[in-house]
Amino acid sequence: MPAWVVIGASRGIGLEFVRQLASNPDTVVVAVVRSKQTAVHLVPLAGPNVHVFEADLCDRESLKAAAAETAKVTDGSVDVLINNGAKTGGEHYFTTMNDYDGIEDAVDQEFMDAYRVNVLGVMWTTLAFIPLLRAGETKKIINISSSAGDLDFVQRIKSRTMVAYSCDKAGLNMLNAKFANQYRDEGFICVSFSPGIVNTEETTPGKPGELPPGFNQALKAISAGYPEWTPIAYTPQESVSKMLDTVARLRPEDNGQFMSEKGTKNMYKD
Repeated sequence: MPAWVVIGASRGIGLEFVRQLASNPDTVVVAVVRSKQTAVHLVPLAGPNVHVFEADLCDRESLKAAAAETAKVTDGSVDVLINNGAKTGGEHYFTTMNDYDGIEDAVDQEFMDAYRVNVLGVMWTTLAFIPLLRAGETKKIINISSSAGDLDFVQRIKSRTMVAYSCDKAGLNMLNAKFANQYRDEGFICVSFSPGIVNTEETTPGKPGELPPGFNQALKAISAGYPEWTPIAYTPQESVSKMLDTVARLRPEDNGQFMSEKGTKNMYKD
């Protein structure tokens, strides 16, 4: 039975990966979350082919423990690892650099906290699961990134906000390239995806259905930079379905690439 591991599966895109993968009873799905107690949408999905384990991306020992627990339910192998865990938001998420005066320490902390999760956390997670991936058949590592970390995209839409997040996702794309080079000769395929603009508020703590601050502004900025794109956000179901189709089509020549949910280089072309 093929085995998939989804890191950061409590809500949004990660949760939807688990839902869609679990619909195939011949697939073993391991969902990793920081806390089962707060994963209120995920825990009910646990069953014969869905296993939920806890780990903190900032705790290397907990990641190793999650990998060890995974080995017990997958006969020691994993076919696909999806790194979806991430830290987003923060009080100064939409603050431009011209407005950092007087909040330098807080900005420093937001940068460091985000990098520790979004880059280092992904690195330590992947290294913890590498032995299981080596024993798998497809050996695919999927890193959920963002167009916010793409230099061409940021220049085209003239983005000035989400500074820490953009730097982290650019770092994640580089980390993906490093993993691709490290494990190329072992038959691995490492890819980072932009999942598209996705409204995950249905499973986000807070007010259901309420768009996060800056969401509509982001849509406007993207549509201005990409006038050929229809400014409509995906549901998690739509984004994940497209990404799973792309994962199934990945070939060795895709190793190390950053691509859209549809497997293309043009992130916002209908």
